Amino acid sequence: MAIHSLPLLPYAYNALEPVFDTRTMTIHHSRHHQAYVDNLNKALADTPYTPLSVEELFAIIKELPVAVRNNAGGHYNHSLFWTLLSPPTLHYENKRPDYIAGFWKLVNWDVADERYQKARITHLSSRY
Repeated sequence: MAIHSLPLLPYAYNALEPVFDTRTMTIHHSRHHQAYVDNLNKALADTPYTPLSVEELFAIIKELPVAVRNNAGGHYNHSLFWTLLSPPTLHYENKRPDYIAGFWKLVNWDVADERYQKARITHLSSRY
C-alpha cells in the first residue's frame, strides 16, 4: 500500500525559465523526486510504519531503517523545495532580510560544500 505520492508542482515545468529550464525541472521533479517517493514506499512496504505521514515518520526517526530515513528526508526536502521557488510573475517579499543575511554569514561555505559533496557521493544518491 503506497501512501506517499509525488506532489504536483504549483507552477508549470517551464515557469522558472530562464533560471531553471524545462528539461531540468521535468527530470528533477518527475524522475529524481519520484525516485525518493518510490523508494520510500518500497522501504515502508509491509512495515507498521506504512500508514504514517512523513511528519509522523520524522517524530520516530531514530527507530526507522536508513532507507526510510533517507528517502523520507529526500521526499520532504523536495516537497518543500518546490514551494520555495516561484516564477518571476509571482512576487516574494523577504520579511526578515536581517535574519537571512545573518544566516549566510554564520556558515563556513567551503566546509559545508566539502561535507555536502562527500555525503552526496557516499550516502544520499536517489539512484534514479
